[in-house]
Amino acid sequence: MDKSVSHARAEVREWLGADHPAYETARLVASELVTNAVRHGGQSVCDDRVIMKMAVCDDLLRLEVIDAGMTDSYPAIGGVSAASAEGGRGLFIVSHLTGGAWGFRDLGVGRLVWCEFPADPEASSAAFVPLARTG
Repeated sequence: MDKSVSHARAEVREWLGADHPAYETARLVASELVTNAVRHGGQSVCDDRVIMKMAVCDDLLRLEVIDAGMTDSYPAIGGVSAASAEGGRGLFIVSHLTGGAWGFRDLGVGRLVWCEFPADPEASSAAFVPLARTG
């Protein structure tokens, strides 16, 4: 898992550049979504891949992560775990950083989890309202 997550962070840096206004948010969101995909995506063999896509459209940055989606569970925000817990807060963090603009869609073979957030957080209004909350 460590390789997948560090690779995702490196890709965000390559795609956006460390000086991009949304770099830190994109890097953290990518880390959380890729971690969840590897941990909960139901990869059955070493060849199962996690695919990450990123696009900037108008004033939004959209990040998508696709995994094998082989489990019967669905992505959900858990409660904020105890401070001593080592996990369980990933989608809570994603939801907070994206103003709740995240979701998922089953692809038949695989699952896509997406989120959207301002491409330039400093230029966008403080009351960010996501464009869409559907898969």
